[in-house]
Amino acid sequence: MKKDAFDWKLIVFSALAFAVAYFLLPARISLSGNDIPNKYHYSVSNRRSGIPARIVAVAIDDYSHNRMAQRWPWNRSVYADLIRVLDREGARTIVFDLVLKGASSDAQDGLALAESMRQAKASIVLGYDFDFTSMAPGSLAPEIPQDSFIPAMLNTLVDEDGFIRKLRVSARVKDRTYYSLSVMAVSAYLGKEPSAVASDLRMVIDTRFRRYMDFEDRYFYIDYKVRQHQRDSAVPVVSFYDVLHDMERVKAGRGADLFKDSIVLVYPAAEVGHDIHLTPLGKMPGGFVHINGIINILSGGTVDSPGYIPVVLLCVAAAALSFAVRTDNVQKSILIFTAVIGFNIFVPLVLWKFHIKADFVQVIVFSFVFFASAGIYRVADFLARLSAIKDRATVDPLRGVYTLRYFRYRIELEARRRRLQAIMVHLRDFRAHTDDMPIDRLKEIWSRIHGLLSNVNSFWAIYSPEEAVGFSAQRRERLEVVLVSLQERLTRLLREMGLGVEVKICAAEYTRNSNPFDSLAALARQARSLAANVLMSSDIPPPGEKPDAGQPSMAQPQILDSLAEDIEEKNRQLLSLYEKLKDEHDKTKEAFYQIITSLVNALEARDPYTQGHSLRVAEYALLVADKLGWPPDQKEKLRKASLLHDLGKIGIPDAILHKKGQLTDEEFGFIKQHEIFGVNILKPLKEIEDILPWILYHHEKWDGTGYPHGLGGDAIPIASQIIALADVYDALTTGRDYKKSLNRQEAVDIIVKGKGTHFSPQLVDLFVSVI
Repeated sequence: MKKDAFDWKLIVFSALAFAVAYFLLPARISLSGNDIPNKYHYSVSNRRSGIPARIVAVAIDDYSHNRMAQRWPWNRSVYADLIRVLDREGARTIVFDLVLKGASSDAQDGLALAESMRQAKASIVLGYDFDFTSMAPGSLAPEIPQDSFIPAMLNTLVDEDGFIRKLRVSARVKDRTYYSLSVMAVSAYLGKEPSAVASDLRMVIDTRFRRYMDFEDRYFYIDYKVRQHQRDSAVPVVSFYDVLHDMERVKAGRGADLFKDSIVLVYPAAEVGHDIHLTPLGKMPGGFVHINGIINILSGGTVDSPGYIPVVLLCVAAAALSFAVRTDNVQKSILIFTAVIGFNIFVPLVLWKFHIKADFVQVIVFSFVFFASAGIYRVADFLARLSAIKDRATVDPLRGVYTLRYFRYRIELEARRRRLQAIMVHLRDFRAHTDDMPIDRLKEIWSRIHGLLSNVNSFWAIYSPEEAVGFSAQRRERLEVVLVSLQERLTRLLREMGLGVEVKICAAEYTRNSNPFDSLAALARQARSLAANVLMSSDIPPPGEKPDAGQPSMAQPQILDSLAEDIEEKNRQLLSLYEKLKDEHDKTKEAFYQIITSLVNALEARDPYTQGHSLRVAEYALLVADKLGWPPDQKEKLRKASLLHDLGKIGIPDAILHKKGQLTDEEFGFIKQHEIFGVNILKPLKEIEDILPWILYHHEKWDGTGYPHGLGGDAIPIASQIIALADVYDALTTGRDYKKSLNRQEAVDIIVKGKGTHFSPQLVDLFVSVI
């Protein structure tokens, strides 16, 4: 898959994966998958510890229903007796997770409940159902004194799949706030205002209905820590009946101080109470949902769900998977995908430990769909490319028809399925007319020939430079008419193109047991010897000669083997072409070197005193390059630049170039133009365009006082600095008629004096060390 053409496909895959994960994924799958962190931490936690207060559950269970003399619902006096017993046992807060509404049929029954509530030392919390139609609390039993209990909202939030994962903190309607049973229970137990309890919680604020109903909902995600039927229950569960009628046995088994300073939550646990709910830990009475909420609030462990976390997980997954699907290494791609899935499972597990919920299932589904869709595309793309490669490898690029090797495979394959007629088209003397023809013209001719062959409803290949071979499944009678028409049209076409070529066509039935090498060779010989224009034989004549020894057997043809052989043959042709091009390149290179040599010779022929100067400068420069560790290709460029550094002096008049004595300012100004003259001469030679700056700046000085542009320091190419050192050293050690030559030490002393002004100090030290 081409990486530069893949970005838009990544967007498509991302959009597809996002749509599946966030719009098409069933809510129950996403919701249940996100329960995994809670289930995991519940399974590994020590449930005997971590309960922040004594909590006792009093269950109105099947045992109580069966033992009680009354039918459900029970009289109010039953609850009055329960309150008196729990108050006597020292309970601090008694919470009823049930609604006592409507007037009692027995006035004395209602008065007994009211009296017990007034006399109780414990705080009593009574639940009510909030009416979201009237947006007001539901009514309670009228005989219950309003100042004897704390009202609390029982309504819980249920997700789309029917599970309870969230617990309401409060509901705000206009300027009034109604708190949930869990919050009011903790408020009563701690003696704090419910608003103060709620303010300490991490919760989600739902304001969707504020605009239309002036309603605001606040809730938190429950970290379920206890269940009703766990054997190692951190929250003791006592039957309602036993509390009323067998307290001594309860205390003997659970401890005398079971209820002392505790929160006692009374709740219906039997199916008849219709208060059994689905939770991440399984079915659970509503009372235990509130008990988990009370534990979360008391421990400060309410679960928050910041919206940015899924976005971060999604972005990380998309970035990593984009890299994974772009890489050509399959193992690496799968490893990255596995890491993404592992990361998106591990992070939510860790975050839950810190009471943070991260919706990760949708991110994982996104990752699966993204990776799978990209993978499927890559497989499809690979198959399409393989088919394209097959077509390119099996098609003759000049003639536009298939190669003979692939044709042999196809005819063997097709002959197994149906009866075939093998066709040989012989273009007599075609090669003689086209051998010296330009390639574009030859390609045009074959394109038009191929156009006519294609009309025969056949599969064609090139058998030889003058022959095309094909096969057709048409009936013999119909095919004969088609081939006669083909012969006439080919003949007319070739004449129009100025080719005196005779067209002969021979066809014969190709049987399943035929050997393609023998059969096609025999058919070709028959076509070459035809007297008629078209011949339809009943079968292929027996071969007169054996196939070439190098021809492979096609008894069991395989397309990939044929494809590999065709590619190998094309590779051989390409290698042959490469060798020819290399030879031509070497010849061009040699001619280029000869041009350089001629230019240098032409320069030095004008001034006998400079003969050999350029060669010596090149030798000195290469000594420095060796010391610097330059690679061979850079050293070769430096050698060329050194040889050509004074080429521009060809354009300087002899009167100035050969002048004895000091030059005038005007003459020296002309000399200072020789680098520019040289670069202008060499510009047309693309082979050396990258070394022209080296030549142009070899008279610049380290302190910026040189020419032609006054460059200084490291702004001067290092190659130019090397050439400058070599140039000055050779000029100092070479004699002139107006100046004697210096020995090595004298020349070195002069160069050392130029450190920091004329030359780079580091290069001077290096140059002196190698000269």
